[in-house]
Amino acid sequence: MTLVLKREDVGSNGVFRLVVFDRRHVDRTFLWFNDSDLARMLNRRKSIDLAEHMRWFESLKDRQDCLYWAIETCDENKHIGNVWLRDIDPEHRKAEVSILIGDREALGKGLGYMAVELLTEYAFNHLGLHRLYSNVLAFNTRARRAFEKAGFKLEGRLRQDRWLGDCYEDILIMGKLSFTTGVAAFAFAVCVCFKP
Repeated sequence: MTLVLKREDVGSNGVFRLVVFDRRHVDRTFLWFNDSDLARMLNRRKSIDLAEHMRWFESLKDRQDCLYWAIETCDENKHIGNVWLRDIDPEHRKAEVSILIGDREALGKGLGYMAVELLTEYAFNHLGLHRLYSNVLAFNTRARRAFEKAGFKLEGRLRQDRWLGDCYEDILIMGKLSFTTGVAAFAFAVCVCFKP
């Protein structure tokens, strides 16, 4: 099976939409990446300058291992966060999911889980991925709840895996498979393993 990476809008759930990350999203993302509280959630210990940020943005269009989307509200077209797939592995049909709700007014409204759920549906149904996972810092209970609500399961814990500048923190490995029943997984295995 060939994995085709398309840079296209994912869609909308009526409350927000996931749109291809473009130039109009760069400035707010730059501010969020340099916000000390948000940077800690992303395990970033140093601020980035605008030139570095722009190089990162320019590199996105040529990369085959990641896809980025902005989360925009439907009513105001307000950019409230980003969600992305990275380390996309076409051979094993898996990718890591990350999310950042940067707009503080949007926190606590369930938008994170809905964005992960919409992206998960897109990754499985349009990109043909089989497994999605996320490495969540153990202290980030909001992210853990969002992934659990979107159907991700706790698969493991990497003890004291990340140095945060003042302490080590555990990583929770959250994962979701495209086939959640044994019958579907078996049917897929038969098709893949025993094709003529």
